Amino acid sequence: MTRIKSWGLPLCAVASLTLLAACMQGGGRYDAPGQAQIPSDQPRMTTTQMSPTSLMTTSSGMTVYTFDKDTAGQSTCYGPCASYWPPVAAGPAQQASGDLTVIRRNDGTMQWAKQGRPLYTFSEDTMKGEMRGDNYNQNWHVVR
Repeated sequence: MTRIKSWGLPLCAVASLTLLAACMQGGGRYDAPGQAQIPSDQPRMTTTQMSPTSLMTTSSGMTVYTFDKDTAGQSTCYGPCASYWPPVAAGPAQQASGDLTVIRRNDGTMQWAKQGRPLYTFSEDTMKGEMRGDNYNQNWHVVR
């Protein structure tokens, strides 16, 4: 029977903890080399395990939707609508990029839009990648 030397086990434990600490650098979030940090509410394209095609999500992984009744650059979802379909908020320091723009809502808050169409999440999506709001009342659609 082979016996592990008494110093071998603690050494393995230290090596494991060192590796774990290295992986957790940056708050435990892995970004590909050269990828910019994404502000918390800024949408991004990502692939989910629930769909073979890519869909737009917030940086926290929540699915992003558009509303057919909105017009370019103008949200029509306020009050109870906005409590079920929270606007994807844009912070004051966030900058538009490519198809993503920032619009001003009637209440003065800033909201992300894609090609001028305001972006929302759905309150009934509680886990990353859920798409419960897709085609809701035939007016709400996942952004792909």
